[in-house]
Order: sequence, then C-alpha cells, then structure tokens
Amino acid sequence: MEKGDYIKYHSIIAITGFIIFLAVLFLMHFIHPEFTFNDHFMSEYALGEFGWLLNIAFIGNLIGSIAFIIALYYAYPPPYRSIISLIFYGIATIAILTNFFPIDPAGEFVTLSGTIHNLGGFFGGLAGIIFFIIHTIRLHSF
Repeated sequence: MEKGDYIKYHSIIAITGFIIFLAVLFLMHFIHPEFTFNDHFMSEYALGEFGWLLNIAFIGNLIGSIAFIIALYYAYPPPYRSIISLIFYGIATIAILTNFFPIDPAGEFVTLSGTIHNLGGFFGGLAGIIFFIIHTIRLHSF
C-alpha cells in the first residue's frame, strides 16, 4: 500500500468515526429532548435505557481519533510533523476511554466512576486544546 493510500484510508476511517459520533449525538437529542447542551453535559445522555447508543458514539469517536492520529503522522513530512502535538492528541484520545465510566447525575453523590469520567473529560479536553494550539503554530511557522 502506498503512503497516499494509507493516508486516504485512515482519513476515511477518521471522518466515518466522527460522523457516527455526531449522528448519534443528534439522535440522542430527539430521544432525550429534555436535555439541552446549554444545561446538561452530553454524557448525561448515557443515563437511562439508551446509554448504549452513546457508547456507540464514543467508540466511533475513539476509532476516528486513532485513525486521525495515524493519518496526520503520515500526511506531514518530518519538518512539518509535530510529534508533541500528536502526543497531546493521543492523550485526548486515551481520555475518550474514560467516557465509558458513567457520569454522576447532577446533584447526586460523587462516585469513583463519576470522578474518573470527569477527570478524563477535563484532561482530555485540555490535551485536545493544546494539540490544536501546537499544531496550528507548527504548521503556521513553515
């Protein structure tokens, strides 16, 4: 397989994974219309009988993120490639795994599972932001 085919293949997987993630989130909004993004976290959709749907969304996001890292690694030659930014995106990708720990409902007792979920969300989000900043600066400098 040529390098270009490898990049194309992983890019298609990444886009498909992200589309699955967004489609399930869109669907969950109709299943739980009482939840809005203004006053609830998306992980609260997992509470209840349709929580398995959100797990499918997280799996799509996880697979899409892994494929995105691989595609980025091969897409840019070493002078443009930022290993540090890919490491931060890798941390953000690993943090997606903490979404499988159920979140605690708002106002209820904090459990270990909810704490792991919240810490993963915080550090994953922070690592994702750092990735985008470093990656943008790195590409802009060349």
